Amino acid sequence: MIAGRAEPGAEVTVNAGTDVVAVTKADAYGEWVVIPDRPLGGGPKELSITAVTPGQAPVRSEQVVTVVVPGPNAPAEERAVAVLQAPEGAAAPRVLQGGVPDPGVRAGELTLDAVQYDATGNVVLNGKARQGTNVQVYVDDRPVGGTAADPTGLWQVTPTETLDVGRHDLRLEQIDATGALVAKVQLPFMRAAPEAIRALAPGEVIVQPGASLWRIARNTYGRGTLYTVIFLANAQQIRDPDLIYPGQIFALPATPATR
Repeated sequence: MIAGRAEPGAEVTVNAGTDVVAVTKADAYGEWVVIPDRPLGGGPKELSITAVTPGQAPVRSEQVVTVVVPGPNAPAEERAVAVLQAPEGAAAPRVLQGGVPDPGVRAGELTLDAVQYDATGNVVLNGKARQGTNVQVYVDDRPVGGTAADPTGLWQVTPTETLDVGRHDLRLEQIDATGALVAKVQLPFMRAAPEAIRALAPGEVIVQPGASLWRIARNTYGRGTLYTVIFLANAQQIRDPDLIYPGQIFALPATPATR
């Protein structure tokens, strides 16, 4: 299901890249919602909208939503990842929907859903936390920023200091109104080189929390066994196929299955 706003009565076209996936009309309040007739294929897609109001020139949305759709053999609990992107990276991306939550995670518990980069190459962290709590971020045991969860339970932090390229240890702490620590998340992540971030192009992917080469291959090519294609294309930064880190940038080469 895809929903948004436009001028009242405007005809709204939803595009995935250059393909039209749905057409609908905004109601008298400017609200619209549509369910495409066909499911989106597996892998990354960039969704945008175009609205046409009678007597006016077409208007294309400034924002786009990048989604990664689970492949046909994905587990039932795996959801599409959806990230709101501003034009030309003018603002930090915001995660609208994460993938599979960690086992046992309940609504309101602390999660890290995405590691992204803004237009200047700064790391941007997104996740969920219990409403009314604060999230403090530590990198290599140094405090680098914090924020409060918004009314929907989402949080976003851009570290206050520039992080060196390479592997770091990330720790998130959820603090309640009394100052007590109520949840903690720890994991390694990789800060990509600025030149790799600036050169990020179609056919490349930023590794997200919970990802594996198998899952990336299944979502991109439809078969997890093709993880070796990704491994070989990125061997210079993958020492062990079982050890990849959020924040790494991988090339996703074409295969016979995707041509």
